[in-house]
Amino acid sequence: AEEYFQKLTPEHRFRLVDKLVNTAVESKAADAQLVGDFFARAHSKDLCSEPSFEEGFMPIAELLDDIAIDALKAFDLIAVMVKGASLSE
Repeated sequence: AEEYFQKLTPEHRFRLVDKLVNTAVESKAADAQLVGDFFARAHSKDLCSEPSFEEGFMPIAELLDDIAIDALKAFDLIAVMVKGASLSE
């Protein structure tokens, strides 16, 4: 899975983050945990920068209140992935 980050140029890595976050938030807790673990590995190996993680999370963060109406666990799932990415805010 790390190869995905390595193959993408740094200016496009946020797109992978965005895609994974969007998919996991509409899925189950196990999927969010898997994405969170993947983000933790990517962060520890410097495969994705903090600004790229932030940019990837931004679109869903802006819609999270609306998403949470249909996906009650959305906040919890996002928190798992944010923690994995080592984002502080």
